[in-house]
Amino acid sequence: AVKAGTAIVTATSGSATASCKVTVEEAVVETEMEIRTPEDLTAFAAKVSAGNTTLKGILKADIDMSKVTDFVGIGTAENPYAGEFDGGDHTITVSMNIKGNPGTNNCAGIISFAAGANIHNVTMDGTIYSYNNVGLVARTVSGETKIENCINRAAINSNSPAGGIVGEAYDGLTVESCYNAGNITAQYTNSGQQGVAGILGTAAYKNNVVIKNVYNVGKIFDFGSGSIAAGAGGIVGYVNRTSSITNAYNAGTVSVSGKTKHGSILGYSLKNDCTISNCYWLTGSDEKMYSGTEVALPGTDTPASTSDALKALYT
Repeated sequence: AVKAGTAIVTATSGSATASCKVTVEEAVVETEMEIRTPEDLTAFAAKVSAGNTTLKGILKADIDMSKVTDFVGIGTAENPYAGEFDGGDHTITVSMNIKGNPGTNNCAGIISFAAGANIHNVTMDGTIYSYNNVGLVARTVSGETKIENCINRAAINSNSPAGGIVGEAYDGLTVESCYNAGNITAQYTNSGQQGVAGILGTAAYKNNVVIKNVYNVGKIFDFGSGSIAAGAGGIVGYVNRTSSITNAYNAGTVSVSGKTKHGSILGYSLKNDCTISNCYWLTGSDEKMYSGTEVALPGTDTPASTSDALKALYT
């Protein structure tokens, strides 16, 4: 590596000597980027994929990415996004159809892979299909990622896991003041630790998952043959470590065609490490608030007969 600064380079040949001054400038690492067009967002994603994972993104306009066929989200498995993405209360409209095989990293969302990122004030609209994780943030892989004041209106279709805000949490995660209004469909919850929900699809074997001040009005579908160790829920699909759901309500129907555990708020909790408090659900959205837990969960279990009654309970 060459350090920044000035050096004198001298060359000698026989009795002849020549010198010259060489200046090496310090490389400037870009720290933030304003995003106004589809081309800007594509360029931002490319910079993150190339290794500038902490680059701050500042969305300055609504962006329609529906005709951009090579955009699959920000961050990769090798270089997950670890910066701040400020949506500025703007909307990104997507149209993604990503094919692949089980076990591949075909995750799709505005943020495909996040690791200790801070994502806030952005709305996702449009349609997404991907074989693996799908969500506004498809997968969190490490670090404490926080997602705040975000909305999903996109129709999401995935084999599983799938969530309106987060598809799958691989490490600490906080989702706060977010809601989902898009229909979320999982086609293949035929194995354990899978999940589909309005806010978070699944958090398998991960601690410190915090979901608070959220709601769902989108329809949740699980069309797989199902698994007794998977979940479909209005707010969270599946968890099996320390987690909490606080101040939430669900008015979207949860429909399951196989044997997947399901509930209006929480689909399945493997252990009793998930706490539920101040959570409400609309009568008819599902048969019960949660299911599948080995030990009874602490928390509120209050159905409401109408949407207005539901909102009154929640507020």
